[in-house]
Amino acid sequence: MNQPRRRILLVIAGLPAGGAERQMSLLAKGLDRSKFEVGLLIFNSAEKIHYQDVLETPLWFRALNLSRASDGLLLIPKLVRGICRTISDFKPEVIHTTLNVANHAVRFAALISRCKIPIITSVRVEYRPSYSPREKRLERLLWRRSNHVICNSETTRDQLIKDLGIPANRVTAIPNGIDEKFYKDHPKPPDPWPNRPVSLTVGRFTGQKNHVALVEAIAGLEKIGILADWNFVFLGDGPLQDAIQSSINEHALQNRIQIMPTTQSMPAVYQASDLFILPSLYEGMSNALLEAAASGCPIIVNKAADNVGVINDERGWVAEKSLKDTLETVISLPGDKRTRKAKNAAAYIKRIFSNEKMINDTAELYQTVAKPAPLN
Repeated sequence: MNQPRRRILLVIAGLPAGGAERQMSLLAKGLDRSKFEVGLLIFNSAEKIHYQDVLETPLWFRALNLSRASDGLLLIPKLVRGICRTISDFKPEVIHTTLNVANHAVRFAALISRCKIPIITSVRVEYRPSYSPREKRLERLLWRRSNHVICNSETTRDQLIKDLGIPANRVTAIPNGIDEKFYKDHPKPPDPWPNRPVSLTVGRFTGQKNHVALVEAIAGLEKIGILADWNFVFLGDGPLQDAIQSSINEHALQNRIQIMPTTQSMPAVYQASDLFILPSLYEGMSNALLEAAASGCPIIVNKAADNVGVINDERGWVAEKSLKDTLETVISLPGDKRTRKAKNAAAYIKRIFSNEKMINDTAELYQTVAKPAPLN
């Protein structure tokens, strides 16, 4: 006898280019439709979705078309009404939210509407450095409304248990999944693309991602004539883009460093690069790092950006103290030495960060949480 399909509502503020958003899109596309009926709620508009292929799969979808700029003081009441109306219309058995805006908004809406539907919240960053004091206060107030919490590293899981007192049986670490397309050959580089060799950095232009420090490291090597014919691409957008460009101009590196927008052709971008640098001050688990490694790109990672040990001496280079010194070492090596470590990293990513495993582990959690159980 066939079991009825579980109705799962996925909720996120939006789906711009980003690591957590990519995980949500992979989940939305990959859940077994013979077992689950999937709904997706976003708070902004459908036109802002970067991962458009998510809408090509069988999916119940709603966009609330809200923004702080246009809705102002009415944003929160409109958001709460939109969430409650969506829950009433779709009638999910489990609600799965991702990132703080959705995590906080859905639990708040559930509290005031006395909604009893089980809620799973996903924490996609390292809790201690990434949450602001205000966000930590909200989490202390709201975590009990989460039937279960998913995080993508054991480090974050431990922090949530210790700092918030969440029972260990209500927090599960499920590593990010990497789409199979990153393991395949994509020989055509994006257009335009600088002459090789190219070093790539991918991420939002925010203070966390530490682009200015990387510009200064590149400038230091330029002064001593180490860079040879290396070019650098910063792929992304964000509030600090002008500041990063100003730093590039200040150091006269316009011919070395190019800022480019995000693209749908990320596998080709990684494979057209000869080095990937992650200079972040902190990360939960960087999707860009995993994707670059899966694509066979040699890796330099700032030590603070890889607390789960994806990169070690066998799989790349960790900048323990100085980005500049590590970059100098790596670009001075013969290409075959960089390639050897890149192959080790790609094999490790394929073994540990399986997209199929991420989806299956999450689906198993849905089945468990959907069973009626009182909240503590």
